[in-house]
Amino acid sequence: ILKKVKDYDSDFSIFSFQSDFLNDYKAILSKDEFELFQANISDRDILREGKSVLSNSEIDHKLFGKLLYAHFGNLRDYKQTSTPKINKMVEAAMTTGALGGKINGSGGGGCMFAYAPKNPEIVAEAIEREGGKAYIIEVAEGTKTVLE
Repeated sequence: ILKKVKDYDSDFSIFSFQSDFLNDYKAILSKDEFELFQANISDRDILREGKSVLSNSEIDHKLFGKLLYAHFGNLRDYKQTSTPKINKMVEAAMTTGALGGKINGSGGGGCMFAYAPKNPEIVAEAIEREGGKAYIIEVAEGTKTVLE
């Protein structure tokens, strides 16, 4: 897809491309190619917005969850990396209070997570009702260097 786009528009750059101009490439791509191209641009924009959300001292949990779920939609609908079981688990999580959720890993392997800052136990139970094994994790400080 990128080769077709670059052949058509040698100035194209995935890093500076503005989403408003997606339709400029519709005529050179098949329907499936265009949808995948659109999903990849969307994923880029989701990543940028997610980075901004996480850079703030006060995280907008609803927006962060919405971004996770939007990315899941791209993976499920256009990149076809999800499975029916994952789809059911993510939807169960969303209907019981998760703010977002998505498949993770390489795709097709049966691993997903739900973002549920409140009432994670209820979300975990919903995931397990759909055949998953749920683990509730909490964000910690993360990796750090310890100098002795």
